[in-house]
Amino acid sequence: MTSQSEVVGTPPQVGMQFRIGGKAINSPVKLYGVQHAAMNRIIAALENSEHALIESPTGTGKTLSLLCSVLAWQTDKKSKVELDQKEAWISYTSACQEIEFSETKISRVDQLSRSDLVVDEPKCEVAADIPVKKSPDTPDASGVSVCSKYGKLEFMDDDDDDFKETKSFRRISTPIISKYGERHLTLPFKNDNKPNIKEHGQKNVNNIEDSQIAKAKEELDAKLKSSRVPRVFYAVRTHRQAAQACKELKRTVYRRLPMTTLSSREHTCVNPIVSRSSNKTAECEKLLDPIEGAGCIYKINQPFRLGSFSALESAGLDEGWDIEDLVRLGRKVKACPYFAARDYAKVANLIFCPYNYILDYRIRESMQIQINGDIVIFDEAHNLEDACREAVSGTLLKESFEHAIKECKNLSGYYKKDAHIFTSASELCNVVITFLSLYACNIQMSPDSPKHFLNIPTEDFTRYFQTRALKKEVMVDIKSKLQKWVANSKEPDNKTDYLVRMTVPSVQIIEEFTSLFCFVFDNQKDYRISVKKEIKKNEQGATVLGESLNIWCLNPAVCFQELAKNAKTIILASGTLSPLDSFQSELGTSFKHVYEASHVIPKNQMWVGSVGFGPSGTPLKATYEFTSQFVFQDDLGKLVLDVCKVIPHGILMFVPSYTLMRKLIERWEQTGLIDEIREYKSIFNEPSSSDQMTRTMQEYYDCVNDDIGALLIAVFRGKASEGMDFADDRARAVICVGIPYPNVADPIVKLKREYNDKESKLPGSIKLNGSRWYEIQAFRALNQAIGRCLRHKNDWGAILLVDQRWNHNYSRCVSKWARDVLVSHSTYAQMRASLEYFASSGINC
Repeated sequence: MTSQSEVVGTPPQVGMQFRIGGKAINSPVKLYGVQHAAMNRIIAALENSEHALIESPTGTGKTLSLLCSVLAWQTDKKSKVELDQKEAWISYTSACQEIEFSETKISRVDQLSRSDLVVDEPKCEVAADIPVKKSPDTPDASGVSVCSKYGKLEFMDDDDDDFKETKSFRRISTPIISKYGERHLTLPFKNDNKPNIKEHGQKNVNNIEDSQIAKAKEELDAKLKSSRVPRVFYAVRTHRQAAQACKELKRTVYRRLPMTTLSSREHTCVNPIVSRSSNKTAECEKLLDPIEGAGCIYKINQPFRLGSFSALESAGLDEGWDIEDLVRLGRKVKACPYFAARDYAKVANLIFCPYNYILDYRIRESMQIQINGDIVIFDEAHNLEDACREAVSGTLLKESFEHAIKECKNLSGYYKKDAHIFTSASELCNVVITFLSLYACNIQMSPDSPKHFLNIPTEDFTRYFQTRALKKEVMVDIKSKLQKWVANSKEPDNKTDYLVRMTVPSVQIIEEFTSLFCFVFDNQKDYRISVKKEIKKNEQGATVLGESLNIWCLNPAVCFQELAKNAKTIILASGTLSPLDSFQSELGTSFKHVYEASHVIPKNQMWVGSVGFGPSGTPLKATYEFTSQFVFQDDLGKLVLDVCKVIPHGILMFVPSYTLMRKLIERWEQTGLIDEIREYKSIFNEPSSSDQMTRTMQEYYDCVNDDIGALLIAVFRGKASEGMDFADDRARAVICVGIPYPNVADPIVKLKREYNDKESKLPGSIKLNGSRWYEIQAFRALNQAIGRCLRHKNDWGAILLVDQRWNHNYSRCVSKWARDVLVSHSTYAQMRASLEYFASSGINC
């Protein structure tokens, strides 16, 4: 079996090797110029422990650029660290050896058969067989003449055994350099006003000797501590993106670095019983329960069959494996991939994981993930601001607190010695319920809306709990004691002491509220509190009135700043980060290294245009006011028909909402226009249900290469706008209707705009105002949609932006690669002629 050191060794170099910023970087292929430029920014960020923004469109080798540059830097750092540690160790051992070598026997003065030492006539006696330079002014280690310090001295060779000690003393001697090498001095004293030999040899000398070793040891410890090699966390949004990144890693010379992929039990459980459950996490925890659980043979086998990188190597998983590879191996050897991946993370150089494993404090805590001087890459980071806000926000249901109270009362009666823990938790839940009821009773329900919100000043929220003796410190104490009790109850040795325990949902609701309260307390201006009352159905299907507490963070920096402070470097990368100006403002972090890449596709293979009028001359302004008009719907339909006539194979069409999608299809069916479109394309609609999406997409793909091709009508921010593969014939054109602004009626959107308006007016603030933030959300969604087309250097396609509001001011918000070739057409006829010419050229590519 290959040892672990062999497993993690670097394989023979393949592909291209070059240097950027003094770092040797290996690539499996010849790189584009945009990749070199991106790597240059990344290396500079790593060298200076700063953060970076990298926008590089799909097809430009973004993932390869990220992996090769960061892992090359990490490999170089590891080599330097090993050298520094070696030098520090040599320095330490040398100091120890020097002191050991220089120790000389110290003879008591009364054993010396010599005359009194004369202080005013310093004279060095030298052993007859050891010639040395007789210099009374030879300095000691402190730089002071040893003779002038101590008077008459005697040189003694290390091999001289004439003077045997009667007592065991530790000794130190001062080196003196002669042409014959280094000799050492013993320092005896005769006068009473000089320190006697015992004091000097045992006490003072020991202090000098110990301080020398301590200093060298301190330097070694500092070097070992400061020279830690940063780990790389590669965070992605989806399981599929992690698999794609692992596939790229496998192409590189860094493929044998110790790595792992963290994932939930939903993706990794191989237990035949648990894997059939709709909630694998809950079923797994139930099975592993030390009291009630039957145990899992896969978990038991894991340390023995998947417990090391050597075990993976012997099974053939030593080169850029993804979680599916580990799951297949787990099934084969009957060992748990979930816990194996977690164990590998403790020693891995590279860790792939979902976003929320890094951003969500709850998951970091449960997975024991600590970012401390490490490198974090967020790939597909265009939604990172929203993800950060959501990570430190929460919606807490009233019934969850009610259930927790019942459990706490039962447990306090069962465990008398721990009753105070459950009493405190129960009282906390009672106060939350009282708070909810107090404000919910002021919400008037109306039949036209199933849910209503009541916003509450943050100061009132924190004050309410503090006046009831529930200050931040008390919240922390309640959470800490409860967590400690739960941890003890899960220990196998304590199974007889904890026959009745608290359920996971009850523990979670208390932990989440106390954590969120602390966030609110520390960042009151960044939070908004809302009570929601809604009509909904319970588990039995009955209609009930529900109440919940919403704790909304409006500033993503609350989450991100701590991460940025603890990490060495954070790299945000995506094909569609634009507009870029919000990241520093929203995340409260300086990104000193910014790069917007152009596309590697030749410009004659790209067509990007905007038009504000339909074939009949109707202004196409996709606002709610205009989209409800039949004249808008009819002329838009005619535009779609023309594009379907001109562009072969697959066409994507994005609209702002499912509501508009339904209106358009209903109107086109009424007028018969949809039948005309079907003569040129089969028509598919993006379903609102995730369960139907896979089937719809497969049917679309099957029709793309038919004689007439296919048209997929989808929604901005929907499932088709992210993560779907529309390369080549699957999307020869993308039609974007309107500008997808967030729903202005959404209570969070409204609060966020108000918050940014207020913060942006503060002296020295870098916060964008509410209108600019709102605009950025729209164009980031649009950029994500247009990125579905043009996926590699040999691809070709057209992007048509349909809205009268398109102008040069809006063009600045489009990704650079599209902005460079964007043409605003003043008339519909001009646009159609240009598109026809491009399509005829593209077909012949």
